[in-house]
Amino acid sequence: MGTRTRGRDGLNTRPRRGFRTAGLGIVAITLFFTLQSGTPRIYDVERHSTQPNEPATASGPPTDPDLEFRAVDRAEYPESTTIDGNQSRPLLGLHPNPDTLDISTTNARRAALAYDAMQSTLFLPEARLYLETSPKVLENEYSWVWPLSQVFASTIDLTDLPGVGDAYRDEASRRLIALESYWSPDNLPPAYSSYIAPPVGPGGDVFYDDNAWIGLELVRWYRETGDPAVLDRARLVFDYVASGWEDDPSVAAPGGIYWTRASGNQNRNTVSTAPGAELALHLYQLTGEQTYLDWGQRMYDWVNTYMLGPDGLFLDHMDLQGNISPWVFSYNQGAMIGANVMLYRISGDDGYLRRAEEVARLSLEKYASGAFDDQSVYINTIFFKKLLMLYAHNGNVSYIVAMQDYADRIWDTQVDPATSLMMTRDLYILIDQAAIVQLYASLAALDEPTDTLP
Repeated sequence: MGTRTRGRDGLNTRPRRGFRTAGLGIVAITLFFTLQSGTPRIYDVERHSTQPNEPATASGPPTDPDLEFRAVDRAEYPESTTIDGNQSRPLLGLHPNPDTLDISTTNARRAALAYDAMQSTLFLPEARLYLETSPKVLENEYSWVWPLSQVFASTIDLTDLPGVGDAYRDEASRRLIALESYWSPDNLPPAYSSYIAPPVGPGGDVFYDDNAWIGLELVRWYRETGDPAVLDRARLVFDYVASGWEDDPSVAAPGGIYWTRASGNQNRNTVSTAPGAELALHLYQLTGEQTYLDWGQRMYDWVNTYMLGPDGLFLDHMDLQGNISPWVFSYNQGAMIGANVMLYRISGDDGYLRRAEEVARLSLEKYASGAFDDQSVYINTIFFKKLLMLYAHNGNVSYIVAMQDYADRIWDTQVDPATSLMMTRDLYILIDQAAIVQLYASLAALDEPTDTLP
């Protein structure tokens, strides 16, 4: 299959590809996000809280003076601390200019253009944070932590762009520093708050799934940088996720991780428990500490036992009485693919690989039927990226064909070619734009030199 490279999830077997893909058909994608009660509804930018927020400050690491950057705001900012307490040099509001990068493939070009558009439209250089949407529709000055975490993910993906990835290393570090504005050390255990944490901001509800996803990105960045402070933070994040485990034997199906610590929430979710399992398994692989393997297996087993639907796909959440939501989201399937791949990698048990392949097969059949087309692009992006973890082990190119088709349909139908911005219901939404970057950067990392621009 060609050369093999190390991926950001720690895999050392990621085949490259040398083909282009044919479309599976044009399907209009409408954006829905589902909360944990009621019926599915349109993406809710007020997911966590609605209280007004005060301006916040953030910081970032130095830029590389040898790279050409696009100016957002060239004013110098005062020095401030990084994640490990070390002083950083002043941060300029700059990011790589795709017009000056030596980009040779369509996928890489689209990733760079989408990131440039996101920075130019949604980034606030004085705060070094982001708008949730443009135009701004919330009282909040800045985005929730969940969209910012996906921006962080997108910059890590950009560091894999063939030949130019190093230009984005500082960008990934800056996004990690931006996340510090949301870190709540006074939470027990400490965790990332949904909004900018006190004393700078009012904070917000603390979501177990948000923290699980952030933890997985911290692990990716640790594998890239070897920075022990990043691994330490990932461990703290896992401690918070594990604290959401329901061990009361009087509830139906004891176990599972809650969606949020917010009052009134009684749902234990696949989207918090399965990523929690994958995070635990990464930490076991990195530290060798048995408690992480035990937690990973425990979380994985709970989802497999209670959340697997009759069609072989994973359902969304269960309440304390044992009532299970019938909703089937693509990222829940992806999360369990990721957990299975990690268990296979750790144990060598082919059964986990076969289970991952079966979830992938059933999910792609559902995707081909259009069943995922009303799910948000960022939800589907997580699913496709987890398929890449499986692809690294079995080389099944159908995963890449489907991902390329999905990315190209979104680009052709929902992205303005003049601006490289995705618009949904008259809004540019941060988390959507970050997902576009992730899709194309992930695909570009697999491109052969033959996948050149026209």
